Parts: sequence; C-alpha cells; structure tokens
Amino acid sequence: LSLLSLVLLGIFFSPVGSAAWLVDGSEKGSDADAGTIGIGINSRVGPGSIVIGQYAKAEGRTSIAIGYQAETTSYKAVAVGATAQAFDYSAAYGYGAQAKAIGAVAVGESAIANQAGGVALGNQSSVNVSNGVALGSFSSADTKGGIEGTKQPFSVTEGAKTVENGFKSTESPDIGAVSVGRSLAWKNFNKPIKRQITNVAAGTQDTDAVNVAQLKSLTMQIGGDNGS
Repeated sequence: LSLLSLVLLGIFFSPVGSAAWLVDGSEKGSDADAGTIGIGINSRVGPGSIVIGQYAKAEGRTSIAIGYQAETTSYKAVAVGATAQAFDYSAAYGYGAQAKAIGAVAVGESAIANQAGGVALGNQSSVNVSNGVALGSFSSADTKGGIEGTKQPFSVTEGAKTVENGFKSTESPDIGAVSVGRSLAWKNFNKPIKRQITNVAAGTQDTDAVNVAQLKSLTMQIGGDNGS
C-alpha cells in the first residue's frame, strides 16, 4: 500500500470518538466536526473536510485539499497538488492547477478553468468562457456560445436549395467551444498553437464533424466525376 493509503486506513480505524482528527500541527477551521481530518503544519480544515499537506486549507464543508498550499475556497471542492486551488463544486489536479468557478475542472500543471462548467485538460491549458473545453497542453478555449457560424452563400445540404437549408449548419451554439490549440502566441511559442484531429470517422448528421475523405468525395461530385 502507498503511504497515503496507510495514513487514511490509520485514520478511519483509529478510535477518535467524536473529535476531529488533527495531526502534525493542523488546525480546525470554523465548525470543524467529527468528520474532519487534518494532517500538516499550519494546515486548516473545515467540517467534514480532509486536508493533507503543509499550509493546505479546506475550510469549507466536505472538501478535500492535498498538497503543499493546496486550497479549496468553499464547499464540496477538490484540490490535489502543490498550490492547487478549487472553488465551489470544482476540482483542480496538478501543481498550480486552478478551478476558479462553480463546476469547473482543471487538470495539469498550471491548468486554469476560469469560468463555470469549464474543463481545462493539459499543462498550462486555460478556459475563459462558460462551459468551454480546452484539450492539450497550452490549449485555450476563448470562444463563447451564441456566436453564429460562417454562412455559405449557397446551400450545401442534401435538401432543397432554400434559405432555411443554407442556415442549417450556421446556428449559434449554446455553450463555449472546444479548443485543441490557441489562437494567439503563447510564452515560448511565437505563433498560434494548432493541432490536427486524426482518425475521425465520417459524419452522418448535420452537426457531425466532416473528415477529409468526405470533402474529397464532394469535390469529385462538383467536378463532374461521380463515378458514372
């Protein structure tokens, strides 16, 4: 078993009675109760919460902070990693990761999810719009919902060439975009960050992604080489 597993087993099977379980200079936050577990010099722990690490803090109810200066700022949050920070109902995993809004998730060194429902996955990734998703190191999600897509001057649907069909694929999304790169130069990079999305199956619905093979097929149809 890992050291952490042994510590937790020792906690849960120790006869602590109705008192909070505090070790190595950990201190009670306000209203700390029997479900409170604190380990670490100058750490602080609230009711029903768990803190492990020097200067770690989880003073809100039922939160978890593990690592040097890891901190949860309110209720039902999880911060794991040195200096990781998590807000209400959010989760931050990794050195310096920050989940700074309700329901946000940040995973990776210095990953930051600044907006509610945002998900940042990857070292130094960031989400700056509500419910946005950033995938990969240094990626940034900055495109918010409600922005209408680019409209073609003609219909590309299988239906009749009508104005309605022409707008089918340009409806504005309800929530933030998914980003696999960054539109602006970033730190050691002197140009925007871009990634390929590979091994994509052919889409079937109007809102599915289209792969290169489908575009080649469309080009052949327009050029008159339809195999007949």
